[in-house]
Amino acid sequence: MKKNSLILIFLLNSTLSLAQQLISGPMLGYVEHQSALIWLETDTTVHEVSIIWHLKTKPETKNKTTQKRGKFQPFQPWKIELNGLMWNRSEYVYRIILNGKIQNGEYHFVTRPAWARWSKDPAPDFSFMLGSCTYLNDSLYDRPGKPYGQDPSILKSMSLTTADFMIWTGDNLYLREADWSSAWGIGRRNSVNRARPELADVLAVRPNYAIWDDHDFGPNDSNKSYELSHVSTAFFRDYWGNKTYGEDNKGIYSKFSYSDADFFLLDDRSFRDANQLPDTIDGKINPNKRFLGDMQLNWLKNALISSEARFKFIVCGSQVLNAYADKECMRKYPADFFELTRFIREQKIGGIMVLS
Repeated sequence: MKKNSLILIFLLNSTLSLAQQLISGPMLGYVEHQSALIWLETDTTVHEVSIIWHLKTKPETKNKTTQKRGKFQPFQPWKIELNGLMWNRSEYVYRIILNGKIQNGEYHFVTRPAWARWSKDPAPDFSFMLGSCTYLNDSLYDRPGKPYGQDPSILKSMSLTTADFMIWTGDNLYLREADWSSAWGIGRRNSVNRARPELADVLAVRPNYAIWDDHDFGPNDSNKSYELSHVSTAFFRDYWGNKTYGEDNKGIYSKFSYSDADFFLLDDRSFRDANQLPDTIDGKINPNKRFLGDMQLNWLKNALISSEARFKFIVCGSQVLNAYADKECMRKYPADFFELTRFIREQKIGGIMVLS
């Protein structure tokens, strides 16, 4: 991989934009060789969503995928999977139909390249964007004084930047005190943020993959003791378009591949013990202060050793390697940190880069 685009985001400003029936989206989730995921949110009057799609150069290949819903929830995100696509950077065009009425707007996506690791051809170059800390202002809930955010202009620049996909590395929204105290508040924050018009083009123009950090999960510096962690998990899965989320219905960690790179998306909150626990006890590593937890750590070790990719990107919402970090760093959890780094050395796993 010869190129990648790196963008760090700090943001923004508030008004909920409601088109009739369509509240937000579409957002392009994962895109594979033969499948792609389209996400959108509607109001509760919508009971049927369809996507019509075809190869850009062959309109006669038109297909239609429909999803129906009988029971309405206060928040109405939809995920529509398109299958049977042509691989190798095939460009598709799609439009949205709500309750049988076609909506304005035509959208595009491109499937994954056909290159495989056994190929004699060089791996195709690609670029991606990486960002975090998307603070969108909401005057009713912002703290007194000069708030974070205020300038959303970087989102316009991002939407115009050429890149094959985007990775959201946590704090993709900021739950406020009034949000994390209830399931309704968590849902409302996800819905209100996603409906911001500044985000629309960024989410529509390329695939989006996401992990979280404390502010998507719950209170500042939160850990597995947060009483509504199951609610945050459910909304994260509803509002993002990753291909998978954790194991045994626990956590949000995941993996995807592109060209000669594998991306390991970590969950730094669901299994995490409190920062305040001691790193060591009587000079020995504290085995009860965990960052990833047994299940996720075992998954990561197996996934790394199985990877045949030249580049292996470990993506984490908290810092990982910084020896001088204060609290919010995997190194402050030596049981997991040293087990993982020792495993990588012993197994001679090369090509690792950490994005945090």
